[in-house]
Amino acid sequence: VREGDPLDLGEIRRLENAIEDLYRDKGYRFAEARYTLEDVSPTEKRVVFQIDEAEKVRIGSIKFDGNKVIGNHHLRWVMKKTKKTNIITRILKKDIYNPASVEEDLGKVRDLYHADGYKNVEVGDPKLSVIGKGGKRRLAIEVPIDEGKRWKLGEISIEGNKVFTDQALLRQFKKPRGGWLRSKVIDDGVEQIHDLYRNYGHIFSDVKSELRERDGNVADVIVKITEGDQYRVGRLEFQGNTRTRDKVLRREFRVQEGTVLNMGAVKSSLFKVNQLGY
Repeated sequence: VREGDPLDLGEIRRLENAIEDLYRDKGYRFAEARYTLEDVSPTEKRVVFQIDEAEKVRIGSIKFDGNKVIGNHHLRWVMKKTKKTNIITRILKKDIYNPASVEEDLGKVRDLYHADGYKNVEVGDPKLSVIGKGGKRRLAIEVPIDEGKRWKLGEISIEGNKVFTDQALLRQFKKPRGGWLRSKVIDDGVEQIHDLYRNYGHIFSDVKSELRERDGNVADVIVKITEGDQYRVGRLEFQGNTRTRDKVLRREFRVQEGTVLNMGAVKSSLFKVNQLGY
């Protein structure tokens, strides 16, 4: 909408909603924007938006519906950016409803279930309601949850590997507690395999995991690997070292020109250089 454009009432009404959404994102849940039209000339009208900001509405309660395995207190605890109003959360500004922060926190709720074997948990959109009246109005948040079934970890298989054997790669996975499908066990194993390749010169390798369900609430894990090419160290150069010479820094490096590029050794070498105190 620009001055001088043809008057489009549909766009004006869209602007009303857009303005109110801006206020809601800042915690002003009851802000209202209304427009009026004033005659300027036979062919022109002035659009005037009148805004009632109302007051900020703080979160009065956070509840969950449908959860049986994990209690409300534990679920509220993992929501780090969305909290019920009190003296501390007011200071930290965590008691104002922010859609982006809520979505991030609900992602942590999903992660909590995934870490315990509930891979198909569904965390629905929060339902909002108002409790209290006048200046004491508070926002009540209720989050529907469908926990689903708990899954066991089945077999782990490797695909696409040529540099390392299946046995060497499978050793990167720890046995999950209780045999349950715990996301951390899978994520840590995949990261360990990725580090193994990067430390052997395959710095552009790609490691991904895929779950395959079978009867009895058992999920097998297929690890798919794209190894890529192996790289060696070309030239080792330094820039910005005015207080010491290259040979002093080279002594701290665990990678040398012509050797296989080991990214773990590079990180360790940088740490040692930073400890020199220059």
